[in-house]
Amino acid sequence: MEHLGVGRFHLLGSAAGGFICPDYALSYPERLLSMVIACSQAGITDTAYREVSNLLAVGGFRQMPASFREVGPSYRAANPAGTVRWAEIEQGAIPNGRINQKMAHDLSWAAIERIRTPTLLLTGSADLILPPSRLPKFASRLQNCETAVVSEAGHSAYWEQPIAFNSAVLDFISRHRQRGTGLR
Repeated sequence: MEHLGVGRFHLLGSAAGGFICPDYALSYPERLLSMVIACSQAGITDTAYREVSNLLAVGGFRQMPASFREVGPSYRAANPAGTVRWAEIEQGAIPNGRINQKMAHDLSWAAIERIRTPTLLLTGSADLILPPSRLPKFASRLQNCETAVVSEAGHSAYWEQPIAFNSAVLDFISRHRQRGTGLR
């Protein structure tokens, strides 16, 4: 962001990209106006939280096609061509396997509780990886947090329900603008 000449900004990460958000908020809180963590377990390292998350994934879950794990059933049924396109993009995004960025912080609950950045936790109503029932536990650890659930969407809520997703995000960030930032 320094290279681009961006001062304070709104940060959004979805799915694996959501792991970067709390890590960045802990490293550079003065740079953020707000952050949105969408459809993501956000790299939380708490053992009990991870154990419950692992219980939600049935045996062989990670071996199932990504389009089943990450795209909700309503979208798959209503938009087979969109599902195929989603799978093509997903495959093209990881041609040589997934690359995981090393975190600067252990994202324990104690670390998460230090975050003061206004945060929106968002998930899809049919998200198999971060079901809506998981939001309250996560949100209770953040000081300035809201939650939103995008109806009829899975783990790829931004793709499946872009109007609802963008509406929730834009509503949230519009309430966290600051004067003098050049944001409109």
